[in-house]
Amino acid sequence: MRKPLRYLTILASVLLFSACDQAEEIKESFDTLECANLLIRIDEEWDNDDPDCSEIKSDIDKILKSCSEFLSEEDKAQLKFYQDNCSDD
Repeated sequence: MRKPLRYLTILASVLLFSACDQAEEIKESFDTLECANLLIRIDEEWDNDDPDCSEIKSDIDKILKSCSEFLSEEDKAQLKFYQDNCSDD
């Protein structure tokens, strides 16, 4: 009787760990998508005739705080350019 219980416990553990891995992958995909959407929104706002620099800088801060692991060096350089050259004056 103990042997089937042991196999059942091992099987349940394996299923639990694989479900956690899938949940983590889904969360990472969602985070990556959210970061990409913020980058797109910044680019679109920058291209407006009268960009809202306070909104752009706020979005840049969000991206640098929560998305830096997903950003390429080119993306980081572009964000730095926007920060340095955007002014509501």
